[in-house]
Amino acid sequence: MEMALHDFCTTIDTCSCPILHIKDSQGNSARSYYEVMDLMKGQVKAIIGTIGPQEATLVSEYDKTTNNIPIISLTPTATSSFPELETMPSFIQMSHDVKIHMQCIAAIVGHFSWRKVTPIYEDHSTFSTSPGMLTLLSDALQVVESTVERPSYREIEFWSPEFGFLNDKLGSGEVSLDLIYWPGGTQRIPIGRVLRNDEKPLKIGVPARGAFRQFVNVSYDPDKNETYVTGFSIQVFEAAVKKLNYSLSYVFVPYNGTYDDLVAEVHNKCV
Repeated sequence: MEMALHDFCTTIDTCSCPILHIKDSQGNSARSYYEVMDLMKGQVKAIIGTIGPQEATLVSEYDKTTNNIPIISLTPTATSSFPELETMPSFIQMSHDVKIHMQCIAAIVGHFSWRKVTPIYEDHSTFSTSPGMLTLLSDALQVVESTVERPSYREIEFWSPEFGFLNDKLGSGEVSLDLIYWPGGTQRIPIGRVLRNDEKPLKIGVPARGAFRQFVNVSYDPDKNETYVTGFSIQVFEAAVKKLNYSLSYVFVPYNGTYDDLVAEVHNKCV
């Protein structure tokens, strides 16, 4: 803000240069309200900062004369409506609609074909835990069918709601961007969902005495006390599982009854 003011003052008469008053609310809504009121009593011409609709509404209700002082808010657009803001034409929100942020997150999930994600967020005034915020994220993730904290940042992609990811439109190599390093320092895209230790694997019933053993064959090794399930159908299934972009834990369960009995056992969730 100070740099912007300095650049502005170099283009105008020094006597007309605005004076910047800096206040720190320390993320406290009550303190933010107090600081805004203090600035308005000092007859400032405009207020710029992370002032939400709640604080602006309280200021307006306390003193109607403050409606003539522009309040430029840099906080994301609220998920819930504030009818009181309709009587405050001087309240201006400069940030993008929060829906754009949710669409960007959904685009990242869709780009890597992740089936499930766990949103981790900080509970503060700029990202509310209200159902509206999480609903927006859920709706955005449905469209695509589906970080490591550092002191610096990397430009890995450019995204916009109109055109999506830049490289998807221009082609790889046309824009110089950094690589993505996932947790652990690897460049390999995470598989996403990982089975927990206490989660049960997928049970798959197979006929133990099938008529066509070239497709499914069950054999038992008494020396190792292990059962092996092999055959063409098993190879096709295992090849399909390897194509998944997430980890799938499964176990073959041999069944000694007929095919019809096996289907019935699966339907009754006994296998």
